[in-house]
Amino acid sequence: MERNDAPVGPGDVVALVDGSFFMHRAYHLAAGGDPAKNLRPSDGLPNGGVRKFCERLLSFLEAGFGEHRASHLAIVFDHSRRSHRHDLYPAYKANRAETPADLERTKPLFRDAVRAFGFACIEVENYEADDLIATYATAAAARGAHVLMVASDKDLMQLVGGTVYAFDFEYGVPGRTGHRPARLFDPAAVAAAWEGTPPERLGDVLALMGDATDNVPGVPGIGMKTAAKLIAEYGDLETLLARAGEIKQPGRRASLLENAETARLSRRLVELDTGAPMPVPLDALLLGWPDPGTLIPFVNAMEFGWLSRRLGQLYETDPAAYPPDPAFAAERPAPASGIAALRYGAVVPADGGQPFSLDTPHCAVTAMPRSMAHVDAWVRYDFRPPDARGAAAEGHEGWKVHVSVDVARLADAWDAILPIVAEARIHAKVAGPSISAKLGDASRRQAGKSIVLYAETAPDPERWGRILVAVEEALACAGIPSGPRVEGDRPLSGSAYMQVRADRDRDGRYLTGPAAYNPLGWPDPFERISVRGAPRREAREDALRCMNFVVPGWKLEEIGMSCAFPAEEEAILTARAMSVSKLDVLHEATVLWFEELDVEAVADRWHDVMEIRRAAEIGALVRTSLPEGAVAFSVRPRTSGDRPPEIRLRFAEPETLAWAAAALPDLLCAPGGPEAGISNDVLSVPYAGWLHRGPTLDDAQSARIRQLIAPEGTTPVVQNSSMRSGPVPGMA
Repeated sequence: MERNDAPVGPGDVVALVDGSFFMHRAYHLAAGGDPAKNLRPSDGLPNGGVRKFCERLLSFLEAGFGEHRASHLAIVFDHSRRSHRHDLYPAYKANRAETPADLERTKPLFRDAVRAFGFACIEVENYEADDLIATYATAAAARGAHVLMVASDKDLMQLVGGTVYAFDFEYGVPGRTGHRPARLFDPAAVAAAWEGTPPERLGDVLALMGDATDNVPGVPGIGMKTAAKLIAEYGDLETLLARAGEIKQPGRRASLLENAETARLSRRLVELDTGAPMPVPLDALLLGWPDPGTLIPFVNAMEFGWLSRRLGQLYETDPAAYPPDPAFAAERPAPASGIAALRYGAVVPADGGQPFSLDTPHCAVTAMPRSMAHVDAWVRYDFRPPDARGAAAEGHEGWKVHVSVDVARLADAWDAILPIVAEARIHAKVAGPSISAKLGDASRRQAGKSIVLYAETAPDPERWGRILVAVEEALACAGIPSGPRVEGDRPLSGSAYMQVRADRDRDGRYLTGPAAYNPLGWPDPFERISVRGAPRREAREDALRCMNFVVPGWKLEEIGMSCAFPAEEEAILTARAMSVSKLDVLHEATVLWFEELDVEAVADRWHDVMEIRRAAEIGALVRTSLPEGAVAFSVRPRTSGDRPPEIRLRFAEPETLAWAAAALPDLLCAPGGPEAGISNDVLSVPYAGWLHRGPTLDDAQSARIRQLIAPEGTTPVVQNSSMRSGPVPGMA
């Protein structure tokens, strides 16, 4: 884009945009949205924030700033986390969290995007964006130009007045919680927002009240209303501090007298520097349309499809005619060697392709038949010897390893582990296009089920330990991001990618549902395997999803995770379940919370919590449905022995025990699983068969148990059941 500098003067509108603010907003919007849209398809680069940032830059050209269009524009960034204010106060902004790794990695791309649009990109070492905006705004206003400071920083409100305005874009969606319309601040609007404080006295108010966001200390006990009232009464900060002894309120007077120097320090911290360097001349900010030969190749390299098409419409050109800028394009991995014919991309048929199969002494590759799924749903690779393929194994079936990777890198992930799978002579399947298109959405329970490795009937932990360590290392070395967990699976210890489960019963029947993992309590052959891999991406969010599956409503806090319950009884129930599962949780009335969230413990134990909470619900329902004192119950979790978890019921009367032994197991035990039994007047009922029905009792299940127990004094006939009807002993 060629431009001639135009002197800034009356009639011009100079827009000074806080690029750091919009960079962080764009990053968090993208990170909180569809995971698949947050990553570059070819290599998984987390550039969703850059995409949203570019869309905002384009809006400056197309839509302007509310009713205003700019003649000159600059995008201003903080150079780093440090500025000259740290020399005054080392703790300045020290309370801020570390920049997310994905944002730190992509920060240069936000500057590159500004330059691709042809906008002035301004940053100066040791200065904040606010100082640079203040300097340029002061210079432009001195020439009679109108200035729009485009940001959400309250410190900039100090400059509003004359031809200088602050502008904040609309935030959120109209009609929804959190929506805020676009706002243009003149002196009257600033005063209305700050308890009548004019812009020129706002710095005094900010110094008194402090700023928790920037760690500006202020004066303890003084908030915005009090600060505004004091400045309105005494005129300015120095006058207030000089006359602080006249203040009638003893607490306020003492606080001001004791913290006078802190208030003066805070005033210097919130004061804007209007004499910062101006690396780009003011006249060089003239706004014009970008050069398509620079912008479109950048956008194509970033693989922003919608934005590329939009630019093609604006410039009336074919965006595909512009090759991606090699400085920003993804590096294409070299093709796999050796068994390249079995690569993911080579065997998956195109849309509408016919079923295929490849059967050799070393490998059988097949698509699932049309009767089960679309031809490209799953592609199976069977490296077992031919005589072992399709053989019906006896005993415990169903052990498998789910490998969850970023769906955008699925082909690369399979290329990375294919040699390992082939050498180990195991059976695997990989998601084809119609399945992979649905992966990555964390709201789906099977969102992470992208590659499945099938184990033998009785897996050898030592052999599988070697296999899985090799898989973990291969994926990590290839730089493959992990995908979401598959709910209902146990995470493999130390792995960023893998979870295990067993979902067939002793008869070989497939058990469905989100928590079918090892429903009958067989020993887990993978328990002794640890791959010691890298931490999972978004591990805290992963732990949150685990606990949400047990009891919906958990929230992530800065220091941990919390959940509020409608009743204290439910909170106590869940707290006890966590305690039995060796999770330390703090219980306070109807709220539970982890003060320091141990994400590995949560991910490993949530399945046990679900089992124990379900058992406790059943036991509590039985207890409250019988006369007071008729029965006491306890829970024996899976973690305390080799047997499946049990509900243990001790009845006061032998007749009631005999009735319960005949009635309850038929309802609660898993078909074909361990049987209930009586020992020392205690009825032990294995309850694992309930797992695949959901994590907590629903109304229909509760009603059935209550109907069976019949508080009215009789038990109705239950269809298809061997349970006898008749009065419940002790309830006449």
